Amino acid sequence: MIGQKNLIIRRLKPWEELLGQLVELKDESGRLILVLSFSLAIEITDFLDRELLREAIGRKVAILRTDNPLRPFLFRVLEGK
Repeated sequence: MIGQKNLIIRRLKPWEELLGQLVELKDESGRLILVLSFSLAIEITDFLDRELLREAIGRKVAILRTDNPLRPFLFRVLEGK
């Protein structure tokens, strides 16, 4: 687990993408927080497939925020475990 003192939680802007190893998922007050390996966490409120995210823990991933209200985030696994 990443040290909480150095954890930065932020929201991606439309068409901003972040890559890193997914370390942990947190559910805090209805917000889904993705913790990445370099002490950065991303708040995702509209992503529905939590099982896909759980399966990606420990893998390098990419998260892209879009401006499409029907699909506000695109998520992909870049490499296996």
